[in-house]
Amino acid sequence: MRTWFIRDIKAPKTSPKTNESFEEAIKRYGLSEQDLRARMRSYFRVAILCVALGVLAFLWMIYLFIKEMIFPGFVALALASLMFSYGFREHFQYFQIQQRRLGCTVREWFSSFISRKRLRK
Repeated sequence: MRTWFIRDIKAPKTSPKTNESFEEAIKRYGLSEQDLRARMRSYFRVAILCVALGVLAFLWMIYLFIKEMIFPGFVALALASLMFSYGFREHFQYFQIQQRRLGCTVREWFSSFISRKRLRK
């Protein structure tokens, strides 16, 4: 087991293809338009669920701080932060499929999220 661990650490990591277009990725994974719509729905639903759980954890944190339970309040804050970050990740994946391009930036996501405009380039 020890040699497996050392071999795994020393193994060269293959770098992902950085200049791959959205269409090339679709062909490489063999996805159809129906598959993309299903993934978009899935990403969006998980994003909504994570944000809802994040809001609940944040409200729970406020309750705990009001009751002067400091340490559990910080745990609830960590949980809320985690849920919001998962929600962002899932919605960002949804956004990239919606825009039909890979390598979108957080700034593009944020401006699209605020203005509700489609940014497709």
